[in-house]
Amino acid sequence: MRNGIGLCHCKGVIHRDIKPKNILITDSLEAKITDFGVAIVPHLQEGITPEHAGSPLYMAPEQLRLEKVTNQCDLFSLGVVAYELLTGKHPFEGRNMDAIKYRIQDTPATPVHEFRADIPDIYQRIIDKALAKNPEHRYKSGADFAGDLSLVYD
Repeated sequence: MRNGIGLCHCKGVIHRDIKPKNILITDSLEAKITDFGVAIVPHLQEGITPEHAGSPLYMAPEQLRLEKVTNQCDLFSLGVVAYELLTGKHPFEGRNMDAIKYRIQDTPATPVHEFRADIPDIYQRIIDKALAKNPEHRYKSGADFAGDLSLVYD
């Protein structure tokens, strides 16, 4: 992830809109992050009132509450994308946006094995950490997230 979201974070950029539509796969199967239209560089935004920016279906709980945005918000969004890749479902499905916001902020995602019994338990631990409601319990960096994913292949 050092050449994707990790590189953005190392440069101080928070994307704020990680979702499947903004992740392109090259012919060589390399993921590329696109659409930096709502990205921010926090140290350049000091004193600016937070605003909703991004796609609510992929926003971290603190992002929905207009709290401080950090790279953990992008990692939460990436966790949503990973969940969808593994299950074919959104982890916080709801009848309307209010229901989805409630689920993102207050309800754990349905365990992945309920949709796919063949998924190893390690994926559930990775998803749980990526989708933690409290950013302090989430991955600190894209490299940490990638490191755990690499354990699957060891």
